[in-house]
Amino acid sequence: MAALVVGFVATASLWWIYFGHAAEAADAIQRAADPTRVARTGFAYAHGIMVAGVIVLAVAVELTIDHPTASAGAAAAAVILGGPALYLAGNALFKWSLLGRVVWSRAVALAVLALLIPVALASDRLVLTALAAAIVTALAATA
Repeated sequence: MAALVVGFVATASLWWIYFGHAAEAADAIQRAADPTRVARTGFAYAHGIMVAGVIVLAVAVELTIDHPTASAGAAAAAVILGGPALYLAGNALFKWSLLGRVVWSRAVALAVLALLIPVALASDRLVLTALAAAIVTALAATA
Protein backbone atom coordinates (compact mmCIF):
# COMPACT_ATOMS: atom_id res chain seq x y z
CA MET A 1 0.00 0.00 0.00
CA ALA A 2 2.89 2.37 0.77
CA ALA A 3 4.31 1.81 -2.71
CA LEU A 4 0.95 2.69 -4.26
CA VAL A 5 0.75 5.91 -2.24
CA VAL A 6 4.33 6.88 -3.10
CA GLY A 7 3.68 6.19 -6.78
CA PHE A 8 0.53 8.29 -6.72
CA VAL A 9 2.31 11.18 -5.00
CA ALA A 10 5.16 11.06 -7.54
CA THR A 11 2.74 11.01 -10.47
CA ALA A 12 0.62 13.82 -9.04
CA SER A 13 3.79 15.86 -8.47
CA LEU A 14 4.81 15.50 -12.11
CA TRP A 15 1.35 16.64 -13.08
CA TRP A 16 1.61 19.68 -10.81
CA ILE A 17 5.09 20.57 -12.10
CA TYR A 18 3.59 20.75 -15.59
CA PHE A 19 0.20 22.31 -14.95
CA GLY A 20 1.17 24.59 -12.08
CA HIS A 21 2.08 27.38 -14.51
CA ALA A 22 0.40 26.22 -17.72
CA ALA A 23 -0.93 29.68 -18.58
CA GLU A 24 2.62 30.94 -19.12
CA ALA A 25 2.99 28.60 -22.12
CA ALA A 26 0.25 30.31 -24.11
CA ASP A 27 1.59 33.74 -23.17
CA ALA A 28 5.13 32.81 -24.22
CA ILE A 29 3.98 31.54 -27.60
CA GLN A 30 1.94 34.67 -28.25
CA ARG A 31 4.93 36.90 -27.39
CA ALA A 32 7.48 34.86 -29.38
CA ALA A 33 9.08 36.27 -32.51
CA ASP A 34 8.89 32.77 -34.04
CA PRO A 35 5.88 31.04 -32.44
CA THR A 36 6.24 27.99 -34.67
CA ARG A 37 9.75 27.25 -33.39
CA VAL A 38 8.66 27.73 -29.78
CA ALA A 39 5.65 25.48 -30.23
CA ARG A 40 7.64 22.80 -32.10
CA THR A 41 10.40 22.64 -29.50
CA GLY A 42 8.14 23.04 -26.51
CA PHE A 43 5.18 20.94 -27.50
CA ALA A 44 6.65 18.29 -29.80
CA TYR A 45 10.17 17.50 -28.67
CA ALA A 46 9.93 18.32 -24.98
CA HIS A 47 6.60 16.59 -24.55
CA GLY A 48 7.97 13.39 -26.08
CA ILE A 49 10.69 13.34 -23.44
CA MET A 50 8.22 14.11 -20.65
CA VAL A 51 5.86 11.34 -21.81
CA ALA A 52 8.78 8.90 -21.85
CA GLY A 53 9.58 9.96 -18.28
CA VAL A 54 6.00 9.32 -17.17
CA ILE A 55 6.04 5.87 -18.79
CA VAL A 56 9.35 4.98 -17.12
CA LEU A 57 7.97 6.26 -13.81
CA ALA A 58 4.95 3.98 -14.26
CA VAL A 59 7.30 1.03 -14.73
CA ALA A 60 9.21 2.09 -11.60
CA VAL A 61 6.00 2.24 -9.59
CA GLU A 62 4.99 -1.20 -10.84
CA LEU A 63 8.40 -2.63 -9.90
CA THR A 64 8.09 -1.04 -6.47
CA ILE A 65 4.54 -2.29 -5.90
CA ASP A 66 5.52 -5.83 -6.98
CA HIS A 67 8.60 -6.05 -4.72
CA PRO A 68 8.84 -3.03 -2.38
CA THR A 69 11.51 -4.49 -0.11
CA ALA A 70 13.67 -5.95 -2.86
CA SER A 71 17.09 -4.42 -3.32
CA ALA A 72 16.94 -1.64 -5.85
CA GLY A 73 19.90 -2.96 -7.84
CA ALA A 74 21.27 -1.22 -10.90
CA ALA A 75 18.40 -1.92 -13.32
CA ALA A 76 15.58 -1.01 -10.94
CA ALA A 77 17.51 2.04 -9.72
CA ALA A 78 17.96 3.22 -13.30
CA VAL A 79 14.22 2.99 -13.84
CA ILE A 80 13.26 4.51 -10.47
CA LEU A 81 15.59 7.49 -10.87
CA GLY A 82 15.47 7.61 -14.66
CA GLY A 83 11.72 8.22 -14.94
CA PRO A 84 11.71 11.44 -12.94
CA ALA A 85 15.03 12.47 -14.51
CA LEU A 86 13.66 12.06 -18.05
CA TYR A 87 10.53 13.98 -17.11
CA LEU A 88 12.51 16.82 -15.54
CA ALA A 89 14.86 16.98 -18.54
CA GLY A 90 11.87 17.25 -20.86
CA ASN A 91 10.25 19.84 -18.61
CA ALA A 92 13.49 21.83 -18.54
CA LEU A 93 13.57 21.79 -22.37
CA PHE A 94 9.91 22.85 -22.42
CA LYS A 95 10.58 25.76 -20.07
CA TRP A 96 13.70 26.76 -22.01
CA SER A 97 11.75 26.81 -25.28
CA LEU A 98 9.10 29.04 -23.72
CA LEU A 99 11.20 31.31 -21.55
CA GLY A 100 14.50 31.29 -23.42
CA ARG A 101 16.41 30.52 -20.23
CA VAL A 102 17.26 27.60 -18.01
CA VAL A 103 14.92 27.09 -15.08
CA TRP A 104 17.44 26.24 -12.39
CA SER A 105 14.98 24.43 -10.15
CA ARG A 106 14.82 21.62 -12.74
CA ALA A 107 18.61 21.42 -12.95
CA VAL A 108 18.91 21.29 -9.16
CA ALA A 109 16.28 18.53 -8.95
CA LEU A 110 18.15 16.55 -11.63
CA ALA A 111 21.40 16.96 -9.68
CA VAL A 112 19.75 15.77 -6.46
CA LEU A 113 18.36 12.73 -8.31
CA ALA A 114 21.91 12.00 -9.51
CA LEU A 115 23.15 12.22 -5.92
CA LEU A 116 20.80 9.34 -5.10
CA ILE A 117 22.73 6.93 -7.34
CA PRO A 118 25.04 5.73 -4.52
CA VAL A 119 22.03 5.48 -2.18
CA ALA A 120 20.24 3.39 -4.79
CA LEU A 121 22.76 0.59 -4.58
CA ALA A 122 22.28 0.27 -0.82
CA SER A 123 18.51 0.72 -0.46
CA ASP A 124 15.33 -1.10 -1.32
CA ARG A 125 12.94 -0.09 -4.05
CA LEU A 126 10.36 1.53 -1.79
CA VAL A 127 12.92 3.76 -0.07
CA LEU A 128 14.46 4.82 -3.38
CA THR A 129 11.06 5.48 -4.95
CA ALA A 130 10.02 7.51 -1.90
CA LEU A 131 13.20 9.59 -2.11
CA ALA A 132 12.67 10.25 -5.83
CA ALA A 133 9.03 11.14 -5.13
CA ALA A 134 10.15 13.50 -2.36
CA ILE A 135 12.39 15.34 -4.81
CA VAL A 136 9.68 15.86 -7.43
CA THR A 137 7.15 16.73 -4.71
CA ALA A 138 9.50 19.37 -3.30
CA LEU A 139 9.95 20.78 -6.80
CA ALA A 140 6.20 20.83 -7.37
CA ALA A 141 5.66 22.60 -4.06
CA THR A 142 8.22 25.29 -4.84
CA ALA A 143 7.76 25.71 -8.60
